[in-house]
Amino acid sequence: MFMFAAIRRGLISHSSSITRTSAMILTLGLLAACGGTKDTDRPASAVQADAPQSDRTAALDRTVLGRPWLITAFDGQAPAAAERTGTVDRRPSVAFTRTGYGATAGCNALGGLGTLHGARYYTMPGPQTLIGCQGALAAQENILDAVMRASPTITVSEGEMQLSGGGHRLTLRRDPQSNPAVVESAPMLSGTRFQIQSIDGTYLTPRSQAENRPLAFDAGEWTAKPVCGTISGKWRQDGWTLRASDIAVSREGCDAGGSTIDAAVQELFASEPNFSVGPNGELLIAGGGHWIAAERDAIAAARDTPRLTGSWDIVQLDGRPPATEDPAGQPPRIDFSATAYTGSTGCNSILGNFVARRSRLYTYPGPTTEKGCGALTAQENRIYALLRAAPQIARVGADVQLIDESGSMLIRRTGRASNAGAAARPLPTRYAGTAISLNGLPTQNRVSDPTSRIAIAGNDIRIDIGCGMVSAVIRRERQGAFLTSNAGSSDGGSCTGARRSLHDRVMRLLNGPADGIVDSNGALLLAGDGVWLTARTN
Repeated sequence: MFMFAAIRRGLISHSSSITRTSAMILTLGLLAACGGTKDTDRPASAVQADAPQSDRTAALDRTVLGRPWLITAFDGQAPAAAERTGTVDRRPSVAFTRTGYGATAGCNALGGLGTLHGARYYTMPGPQTLIGCQGALAAQENILDAVMRASPTITVSEGEMQLSGGGHRLTLRRDPQSNPAVVESAPMLSGTRFQIQSIDGTYLTPRSQAENRPLAFDAGEWTAKPVCGTISGKWRQDGWTLRASDIAVSREGCDAGGSTIDAAVQELFASEPNFSVGPNGELLIAGGGHWIAAERDAIAAARDTPRLTGSWDIVQLDGRPPATEDPAGQPPRIDFSATAYTGSTGCNSILGNFVARRSRLYTYPGPTTEKGCGALTAQENRIYALLRAAPQIARVGADVQLIDESGSMLIRRTGRASNAGAAARPLPTRYAGTAISLNGLPTQNRVSDPTSRIAIAGNDIRIDIGCGMVSAVIRRERQGAFLTSNAGSSDGGSCTGARRSLHDRVMRLLNGPADGIVDSNGALLLAGDGVWLTARTN
């Protein structure tokens, strides 16, 4: 819903080429994240990748795609004059981000998820705008759409790039007036659950209402059931790359078509594939000439995420047993109530509030004891850092693993009584406070930075970040809240540098499902999908 609000506020109507390109990436990236397209025209038995030509098999560095490109030819023909409405420039172009692409052939805007693997750009197309294009512009749009749906191969030489697929080709050159794409860190996949929608561009039509096509990632194992067989193995995440091993296949009465599709999944995971994730949980995994488009399975994630309520020992930290100063040799521990936690690092105490949402643990750490820990200082700092990083929650047998980008913490349930303290209240109807952090980083890095403030009145929420006011309506539901920004929200045009990044993350937080809590001291934690904010009362 944010995408449509953004269009109403004119994010794509700036006159400068730099602003115009950046806005297109933002708008189309969010447009594409609404979901993958479902192509029912091809039978499932016809699943096969367009093989790259022999002179296009060399792996490309992702920096090749680092800046937007202008389309200079469609199937070798120069583009027709683009549509122009007011200050909106629709020159044929393709803009790439780390997780997707946005494009126009001169009329409509289209986009989707995308990831580079080898010399091929794999895609999960999303919806597009619906301007009535005529003549040459309609033909150009059909070519662009066909190429991007085919997960095209890429050739780069002498400042030009060609995308070839679906029986067509695009010729592009760099836009000299554009900014490079923003560097993005990879989300953690451990503990996530998906439903496979298509393989190699072919939508897999369910044979019954009860049929599922699950794809699940636990701490050390992944499992998929694309058609009739179960495929599984060990895995680890290396940034935006998945490294799988010990791949096993269990056939369950597959016909020839089902065996072909399952084999494609097996080959994909064996190729050390790359992946992209959309803000609504869409997943694209690609490599070895194959690609999977999947959608988040919120029901399965809620079902499979371990319940943390109770008492736990910390039995491993980054693969090693932790040390302790406890005279009885008791290991470091952590206890959880419904929304609060307490424990020990092996030296000092830990406590705070938390929200467990879609297999991630979002925390608002509180005060701790401050005695000197000597040799345990590094261990203590690591535990603090992991809890602040919104780690993934994943099962390891009967144990639970909390995983961040630097490693993990393995915890094991105990029989002792939990000492986690009182639970916090749900998101209140009255609140006025100062924002402390966003995604674990301070919202005010310097004294000269403006203070960010948050206010809630009934079902209205406002966050002032000093260069713009982002506001939204709260729809309160039993399973949490859903936030929708309104037309009065800032478009971020007055924000620059780090404040613009802060603005865009707050905008994302206020557009979608979220969980919020406030404790008796006025400490507020608001967590969406991959974005979380902490605040304290004024």
